[in-house]
Amino acid sequence: MPTALNGELRRQARIAVSLGAIVEQPFQAADWRGRILELVDRRAPGFEKLKPFLRAGQIHRHRSSYLKTAHAQFVAMLRSILVGLLPKSAAEDVVLVETLDMLLSFETWSRLRDVQGLSVAKSKRVLKHAIEPLLSDDFVRRRGWGEGG
Repeated sequence: MPTALNGELRRQARIAVSLGAIVEQPFQAADWRGRILELVDRRAPGFEKLKPFLRAGQIHRHRSSYLKTAHAQFVAMLRSILVGLLPKSAAEDVVLVETLDMLLSFETWSRLRDVQGLSVAKSKRVLKHAIEPLLSDDFVRRRGWGEGG
């Protein structure tokens, strides 16, 4: 593997660790629904910082088992944080988890920012607008999800 790519990979790994530190800070919200919305605000600066590296990884991932593994670990870490915030009964709802995982993903963030041309603030508003109905009192009550699971 070329030296420049090795350096790029090391830099991407360091930034991924810093994203993990951002996301794992204590939450301000008192309930799980507020914490899910807080993930939007927490992930935005990390995704902005990681954007060039994640894009470079997308280009080279098909040729590198290391990049495939690193990307899978990154996605798994983000998903684990999300699922860890949900009450047990909500975490068992496959459609909810997949929907939230997709909405909170780098790929969705990248589309809003780069394909649709939205600002960071507008992208965060769009994501929260999409997520909030899934966390509403009425929706939570109908699904039988409580605070504790």
